[in-house]
Amino acid sequence: MIRNETVKMSYVWQYRFRDLHSSSDDGKVHVQLVFRDERSLDPAKLETKDIECDEVLAVTYNLHSFLVTKIVAADPDFLKQNPLL
Repeated sequence: MIRNETVKMSYVWQYRFRDLHSSSDDGKVHVQLVFRDERSLDPAKLETKDIECDEVLAVTYNLHSFLVTKIVAADPDFLKQNPLL
């Protein structure tokens, strides 16, 4: 018998990529993301999110690809001056 149940997903937290202030990882299981929180009354407020996962490098590579895309969008000549390879 096949059972079709609707699964509702919700996010524990959500930030825009442009709000990412910094990130770090230990290369093993820990990634730390620091976001500017515009919803806070304190404009200098930073929110830290600690993530533990088995695929830290995949998370890090994805973040780097978004960052490079953001840089190239702002400065199309960036890759000419700083080749990736």
